[in-house]
Amino acid sequence: VETITVTEKDVDRLAPGEFLNDTLIDFYLRYMSDNILKSAQRKRCHIFSSFFFTKYRDSDPEDRYESVRKWTKDVDIFKKKFLLVPINESLHWSLAIICYPKLIFNPPRKNKEKRNKPCILYLDSLMRKRGAVGHCKLLRAYLAQEAKVKQNIEMKVASGNLPLHFMKVPQQKNSSDCGVFLLQYAENFCKEPLAYDATKGECTEWFDSKGVRNKRKAIRDLLDEMRGENL
Repeated sequence: VETITVTEKDVDRLAPGEFLNDTLIDFYLRYMSDNILKSAQRKRCHIFSSFFFTKYRDSDPEDRYESVRKWTKDVDIFKKKFLLVPINESLHWSLAIICYPKLIFNPPRKNKEKRNKPCILYLDSLMRKRGAVGHCKLLRAYLAQEAKVKQNIEMKVASGNLPLHFMKVPQQKNSSDCGVFLLQYAENFCKEPLAYDATKGECTEWFDSKGVRNKRKAIRDLLDEMRGENL
């Protein structure tokens, strides 16, 4: 596991009105997974680095999969129930969550729990749908390639067997809190996942915006505490 180094310039981005960068996103997601989630919560989720999707998207099409193939060398993503993928597009953060990836290639029997259906949940604090469709198309292509190379399973992954669902989650009230909302989405989901058919109330009242407002300070306090322990 690579060490995440947070600099003073990174910490400055925790000030109100500043955009959270990749380093802060990765730092908190790692901290959350290691120190906040319970063992069972941690085991069912795989959280990709914030650099993963950017690397895959921005590589030449013929080299895309190869550019990220080793990123999962120590994990079988098809043994996870949920794959969390932070996405950054034009300074805006959103979160794609791939649910039950194994069931894409091994559909359950009809008497199994109906809610456990493969899908992509898209959580965006500005509800930008246009870019999300393209992002999920890339994620489907990645899953198909990962299954072919590492599971020896060849199957097309498309909207028919991995549909996209936009979740009406709490929304930011300014132009800069998208990264903070991403972190809150991820934390809440890992603790208690939303289903693709969750009701509007379950989503929009998922968490109090006060917790989001306090998250910048909480992360800064955490970094100060960790820095003090290392002195």
